[in-house]
Amino acid sequence: MRSRPGLRLARPAAKARWDAAIKACQHGRQESTEGWHPAAGYQTLLNAFDRLLVRGDAAAAPHARGYGRCMRAAGVDADNASVLPDALIPSFPPEQAPAEGPGGPLFQKWAARVHHAMAADARCRRAAFLAGWRALGPLIGPWERARAGAIAALHGRWEAMVATAEGEAGWDWPAGVTDRS
Repeated sequence: MRSRPGLRLARPAAKARWDAAIKACQHGRQESTEGWHPAAGYQTLLNAFDRLLVRGDAAAAPHARGYGRCMRAAGVDADNASVLPDALIPSFPPEQAPAEGPGGPLFQKWAARVHHAMAADARCRRAAFLAGWRALGPLIGPWERARAGAIAALHGRWEAMVATAEGEAGWDWPAGVTDRS
């Protein structure tokens, strides 16, 4: 099953802490009511989307119960997908991580372990993934059509936020980003 860290931010206290941290980073910037996302419409759609995803999660849950056993059989100590990074991070060799090129032998060994873990993860969650999408797939189109106006309005507000940010001094897109649509 999925981990939804964004939902932790949906709690009022967590969102308030996030908004305060974002405002602290905006020295000299014109005050905005938007914060870290468009103020109007965002939470309502996020909540509606979460209610939709819960239906896929419910269908996937019975198929996800063997995930930890499957991963251990593959030699990866992860009881669920959300802790998979924790199983891989301790063996990361930062001194051999490449700025360019393949990196040192310990890094290569770590990279092979990550590839192995990702392949095992895909195998071990496949049944749950498919069950979730079989339940969720037919619901997405009707969900989007029922909220088309709200989605379009929110998209417009995101576009306005990006346009504002692009107009600020020091703003630039990350290297390599060419599609800004």
